[in-house]
Amino acid sequence: TEFWIDMQNASALMFIPTILFGMSFPVLTHLVTSGSENVGRSLGTIYGVNTLGGILGSLVAGYLLLPNLGSQQTQVLLAMVNFSTGILLFASSSYIS
Repeated sequence: TEFWIDMQNASALMFIPTILFGMSFPVLTHLVTSGSENVGRSLGTIYGVNTLGGILGSLVAGYLLLPNLGSQQTQVLLAMVNFSTGILLFASSSYIS
Protein backbone atom coordinates (compact mmCIF):
# COMPACT_ATOMS: atom_id res chain seq x y z
CA THR A 1 0.00 0.00 0.00
CA GLU A 2 2.93 2.36 0.59
CA PHE A 3 3.84 1.98 -3.08
CA TRP A 4 0.38 3.16 -4.16
CA ILE A 5 0.52 6.13 -1.81
CA ASP A 6 3.89 7.12 -3.28
CA MET A 7 2.50 6.60 -6.78
CA GLN A 8 -0.50 8.81 -5.99
CA ASN A 9 1.71 11.55 -4.52
CA ALA A 10 4.07 11.47 -7.51
CA SER A 11 1.14 11.61 -9.92
CA ALA A 12 -0.40 14.57 -8.11
CA LEU A 13 2.95 16.37 -8.09
CA MET A 14 3.48 15.84 -11.81
CA PHE A 15 -0.09 16.61 -12.95
CA ILE A 16 0.19 20.39 -13.42
CA PRO A 17 3.68 20.43 -15.01
CA THR A 18 2.59 17.68 -17.41
CA ILE A 19 -0.49 19.65 -18.46
CA LEU A 20 1.59 22.82 -18.93
CA PHE A 21 4.26 21.04 -20.98
CA GLY A 22 1.54 19.46 -23.09
CA MET A 23 -0.01 22.87 -23.73
CA SER A 24 3.24 24.64 -24.64
CA PHE A 25 3.60 23.33 -28.20
CA PRO A 26 -0.01 24.00 -29.30
CA VAL A 27 0.10 27.49 -27.74
CA LEU A 28 3.39 28.24 -29.50
CA THR A 29 2.00 27.08 -32.85
CA HIS A 30 -1.08 29.25 -32.33
CA LEU A 31 1.02 32.30 -31.46
CA VAL A 32 3.30 31.90 -34.45
CA THR A 33 0.65 31.00 -37.04
CA SER A 34 -2.08 33.45 -36.06
CA GLY A 35 -2.16 36.15 -38.69
CA SER A 36 0.45 34.35 -40.76
CA GLU A 37 0.13 34.44 -44.53
CA ASN A 38 1.78 31.05 -44.96
CA VAL A 39 0.57 28.81 -42.14
CA GLY A 40 2.01 25.65 -43.72
CA ARG A 41 5.52 27.04 -43.87
CA SER A 42 5.29 28.37 -40.31
CA LEU A 43 4.06 25.04 -38.96
CA GLY A 44 6.72 23.17 -40.90
CA THR A 45 9.40 25.40 -39.43
CA ILE A 46 8.06 24.95 -35.91
CA TYR A 47 7.91 21.16 -36.26
CA GLY A 48 11.40 21.08 -37.78
CA VAL A 49 12.90 23.19 -34.99
CA ASN A 50 11.04 21.10 -32.41
CA THR A 51 12.42 17.86 -33.87
CA LEU A 52 15.95 19.25 -34.12
CA GLY A 53 15.70 20.52 -30.55
CA GLY A 54 14.58 17.10 -29.34
CA ILE A 55 17.52 15.41 -31.04
CA LEU A 56 20.13 17.93 -29.93
CA GLY A 57 18.66 18.18 -26.44
CA SER A 58 18.85 14.45 -25.84
CA LEU A 59 22.43 14.30 -27.13
CA VAL A 60 23.55 17.26 -25.01
CA ALA A 61 21.79 15.91 -21.92
CA GLY A 62 23.11 12.39 -22.37
CA TYR A 63 26.67 13.14 -23.34
CA LEU A 64 27.43 16.47 -21.67
CA LEU A 65 25.09 17.47 -18.87
CA LEU A 66 24.44 14.19 -17.08
CA PRO A 67 28.08 13.03 -16.98
CA ASN A 68 29.36 16.45 -15.89
CA LEU A 69 26.58 17.77 -13.63
CA GLY A 70 24.77 14.66 -12.48
CA SER A 71 21.06 13.99 -12.55
CA GLN A 72 19.87 16.46 -9.93
CA GLN A 73 21.87 19.46 -11.17
CA THR A 74 20.88 18.70 -14.77
CA GLN A 75 17.21 18.72 -13.77
CA VAL A 76 17.62 22.02 -11.93
CA LEU A 77 19.41 23.58 -14.90
CA LEU A 78 16.79 22.39 -17.39
CA ALA A 79 13.96 23.56 -15.13
CA MET A 80 15.54 27.02 -15.05
CA VAL A 81 15.90 26.99 -18.84
CA ASN A 82 12.23 26.00 -19.24
CA PHE A 83 11.09 28.67 -16.79
CA SER A 84 13.20 31.33 -18.51
CA THR A 85 11.86 30.32 -21.92
CA GLY A 86 8.31 30.60 -20.62
CA ILE A 87 8.98 34.07 -19.22
CA LEU A 88 10.53 35.21 -22.51
CA LEU A 89 7.65 33.83 -24.57
CA PHE A 90 5.10 35.37 -22.24
CA ALA A 91 6.87 38.74 -22.36
CA SER A 92 7.13 38.68 -26.14
CA SER A 93 3.60 37.37 -26.77
CA SER A 94 2.22 40.89 -27.18
CA TYR A 95 4.74 41.48 -29.97
CA ILE A 96 3.92 38.21 -31.75
CA SER A 97 0.17 38.70 -32.00
